Amino acid sequence: MSTTISNAEEDCIRAIHASPYRVVIAASGGGSSAISALLNIPGGSDTLLEAIVPYCEASLTSWLGATPERFCKPETALRMATVAFRRARELSPATPDLTQPNPAAPNPPLTDRLLGLGATCSLASEPPKRGPHRIHVAVQSKNSTQLYSLELAKGARDRSGEEAIASQVVLRALAIASGAEPLFEVATADGEALTSREQRADPLLAEVWSGETASAWSLPDGSLDKEGSRAPVGLLSGSFDPFHRGHAALQDAAEKHLGGAVYFELPIVNAEKPPIDFLTLRDRLAQPFGQPVLLTAVPIFVEKARIAPGTVFVIGVDTAVRVVDARFHAGRDDQLREALADLLDLRCRFLVAGRYDDEHFMTLADVEIPTGFEVLFEELPEAEFRVDLSSTQIRRGQHRSG
Repeated sequence: MSTTISNAEEDCIRAIHASPYRVVIAASGGGSSAISALLNIPGGSDTLLEAIVPYCEASLTSWLGATPERFCKPETALRMATVAFRRARELSPATPDLTQPNPAAPNPPLTDRLLGLGATCSLASEPPKRGPHRIHVAVQSKNSTQLYSLELAKGARDRSGEEAIASQVVLRALAIASGAEPLFEVATADGEALTSREQRADPLLAEVWSGETASAWSLPDGSLDKEGSRAPVGLLSGSFDPFHRGHAALQDAAEKHLGGAVYFELPIVNAEKPPIDFLTLRDRLAQPFGQPVLLTAVPIFVEKARIAPGTVFVIGVDTAVRVVDARFHAGRDDQLREALADLLDLRCRFLVAGRYDDEHFMTLADVEIPTGFEVLFEELPEAEFRVDLSSTQIRRGQHRSG
């Protein structure tokens, strides 16, 4: 692994070390020489909290907590960055005197000066890759997401040359996120272009994302509201990746069944997936929901119920299976039963829609509900709703066509 860097890169690294920001880096497939470069310049301990190189499929899956649908994609870099930011928070727990901004202090509060960086690359190899050589780097902070992408000209460099470019993209992305100067330009070849996207979060959204505020409503006009205009009868919870006609049909069927308004709930933090970054969240919320969307940062339904007591949660049968799975309650049946009892106390229940799972049409009858809690669950009859379409199927189709 080459760690030779230019004078401009060295100056930039010194500026990164002098900034108040600290970072966790995850680099897969390329960009790992940036880690060595950061540590070879004095001051690395002031910047780097942790670095991981999840190189094989199993390692990256373990880091993300889920298998990515594709490994060298912008979406994977974004997920790596959010997990890295979460890890940075674990390694730097806020102390009471640092949890609130202090205008007189020279540095921002602790949580505001943490970064998570994810890099996923597909570089020159033996045997040669048939697909393009690409670099995707994402940086996540408490209130912003940045994404950098570069497709390399195949044959313009050898493996070490492409790794040097990946390292440059990582270092430049980190420098921009930490406000370091001077910057340097990535040594792109003719026909190459480093692209970037950034999304800064509304302060209320940043509070929800970081868990400082329980929830917020995203309204159809694009604004955010902490309270919302009125409480719906039901909430249709999902990741909406993407929102499709099945979601719209389920909402309509649930409103008819319940006799009242059903809005949508988008969990920023999911029990089985990395947190949603701000770029992805912006794209999700731009979809044609046509109704208010409740944004939450709580992964399990008993916590959602505390935000919206008395609500009917409209879910698919696959989600119902997870609701009664003790894995999401520290693996303990007693904690699962306690959570279900709390749901009863909070006057919440579930309206469960069937779903085709590639073998048969699953219904509520296929869910093993703990004895005594059957009253929490009601089936939405197949005659009232059945759409054999999922967001996963749509994404797979998009990947094939792409």
